[in-house]
Amino acid sequence: LFVSLFINSVFSCFVTTIPLVLEKPSFGLASQQDAVYYTGLLFGCGAVVGSFTLAFLFNPIQNSVGLIKTVYIGTFISFLGHVHMSFQTTLFGMSIGFCIFMIGIQLTRPANIAHLTNIVPTEFTARAIAMPTIASSIAGL
Repeated sequence: LFVSLFINSVFSCFVTTIPLVLEKPSFGLASQQDAVYYTGLLFGCGAVVGSFTLAFLFNPIQNSVGLIKTVYIGTFISFLGHVHMSFQTTLFGMSIGFCIFMIGIQLTRPANIAHLTNIVPTEFTARAIAMPTIASSIAGL
């Protein structure tokens, strides 16, 4: 279960960010390549922190406060991270907010463990099918 959750976390973060990188959102930087680089950096940091949380922090927190309170704590932390990220104007500030957000998201993941075998393959399949369509529409093909 630990390995499958870790792989799910990394794969989900990676696949979700592909459309954002292809879309080349601008942070008011000099060129589109800079925007792509910094977008990848932003979401890459979040993915690493989220995976670390799932791998090393989830069990100690769950053992000390219980599963239900862990999900509540994760919901609160993800809310704080989202608020922090929303009010930032610098890339560094957004990175910090997104990392906090990902910590909270990984702590709420146990809420879906009961449905993991049903949700995960469907989620992966939907994203895999959508990727060529998203990429071609962004590229204007």
